[in-house]
Parts: sequence; structure tokens; C-alpha cells
Amino acid sequence: MSRFKRHLAGIRGDVAPCAQVPEKVKEEMSKLIGVKRQMKEHKEEALKQLRRESTQKGLIDRFYIPTFEEALRRGKNVQPTINEKLKEKERERTIQYIARWFYEVGIPFNAASLESFSLMLDAIG
Repeated sequence: MSRFKRHLAGIRGDVAPCAQVPEKVKEEMSKLIGVKRQMKEHKEEALKQLRRESTQKGLIDRFYIPTFEEALRRGKNVQPTINEKLKEKERERTIQYIARWFYEVGIPFNAASLESFSLMLDAIG
């Protein structure tokens, strides 16, 4: 279909331009191709941004409030206790379950950035 659009738009390359197409059709096909290209570039830019952010903390991490002990430990070079390590594993498992639920239900992950989601988590505890 895209080759046909380029043919009607008169764009040279992998197709021969159509000599019998009206000028209005050429303009419309050129606009469609331009819009499609812009959408593709926007999508690629969004993916690049997402990849850059993937090394940073995620949406769930925004709602995670560290315990007093964790906050103290981050400030000093204190060896974590076994209990803290178990809590960390439990937190990771919880995040995994939440993410899997979002995926299975078909809810976009950015729904976690809504204020109502934060209020719900606060109410749960």
C-alpha cells in the first residue's frame, strides 16, 4: 500500500511516478506520506525517551516510600540486615505481580502515573 501511495504521489525511488494522476491526488498522497513519516518519527522518539528512562526509576518507584531504616542505610555505608534483604525481595515480587496484572488486564502502564492510582495505593496501605 505504501508503494502505491508513493506511486500516486509521484515520489521516485522504488516505484515509478504515475504520470496520469491528478494534482489534487498527488498532494493528498504526499500529505498522507508526510503524516505517516511524522507519526513514525514521533513514535521512534518516544521509544528513545523510554529507553533512556528505563535506567531510571519506574512509575511504581514513585509511590514507594522507603522505611526509616532504608533511608538511614542509604545515607551511610551500613550493611543491610537479612530482614531488609527479605523485604527488598518481597517488594520486587510485589512490583512484578502488579506489572503482570497491568499487562494481563490490558491497562497501560502509564495509568500508574494518575493521582487516583496513588490515592488507591495510599488507601490500601
